[in-house]
Amino acid sequence: MARFVTVTSISFGGGSGTGPERYKNARETMLARIDDAATQSPDVILLPETFTALGCNQEDWIGSAEEITGPTPNAIAQKAREHGAYITCPIVERRDGKLHNAILLFNRKGDLAARYEKYFPTIGEMESGILPGTEAVVAETDMGRIGFLICFDLNFEELAEQLRKKKAELVLFSSMFRGGTLMSQWAVRNQCYLVSSTPRENSLIVNPMGRVLIESSDYQLTITKTINLDYAVLHLDYNHAKTAEIRKKYGPSVEMEVHSPEGRYMLTSNHPDKSANEIIQEFDLERLDDYFNRARKVRKEYLSK
Repeated sequence: MARFVTVTSISFGGGSGTGPERYKNARETMLARIDDAATQSPDVILLPETFTALGCNQEDWIGSAEEITGPTPNAIAQKAREHGAYITCPIVERRDGKLHNAILLFNRKGDLAARYEKYFPTIGEMESGILPGTEAVVAETDMGRIGFLICFDLNFEELAEQLRKKKAELVLFSSMFRGGTLMSQWAVRNQCYLVSSTPRENSLIVNPMGRVLIESSDYQLTITKTINLDYAVLHLDYNHAKTAEIRKKYGPSVEMEVHSPEGRYMLTSNHPDKSANEIIQEFDLERLDDYFNRARKVRKEYLSK
């Protein structure tokens, strides 16, 4: 059954001034930007990495650290309640006397729904006192399973594999670097929607086939897209012959986006009563991972002969 989710990414380059004045200016500017974004009724709003301290030198960046009871998390939680949306709060978080580059996710009631600590801080961050996180995080929400990445994380396969095993459907990527083609590669590898928020241009919303749905620019710093999380990725082998039959029965309520160079397609259910998984079972289709695992199994059988 269709699970439509409206996703907003806000690109933002930081506040003006220095030290506490800069953090405050950044926070107040972002709160106004969130109010503007809320006119599109998003379900989730993504902000860039440590947004109160963007553009700061290393000392001021560390100096921006707040506890969860600090002014920035409180203000973001209030906006989440006010607009009935999930909102990320990426900050340098001080917790139990330790520092983390973190994303706090507040739910529609303004309660903390998830906390993710950057798994791969840069060497410079760690030398400045930032501790690495210890696990990938996937939050169960009323929209679906949401995972997180922060900046440098995008480069590491082991973190991608953890998120994939935890079946993240939508991954929120707060960053200072833009990612470029890594974004599409990452979405394809993990068969998930990937949304980024960066300081200015090139924030992206990418679908599980690696296609960019929308991209921010200096003329459009806030981007919004409605996506459907009731989807599955399949290989063309053994499945493609059945697509005509699916179209005949379900018409436009089932979308099939074919990417023939990669040999795969994405099935999305817009149907009010039938889920993608039910359609897969009805037509005896095979998900991509199941097909690859079957190929591994048959390979072993032939090797043993």
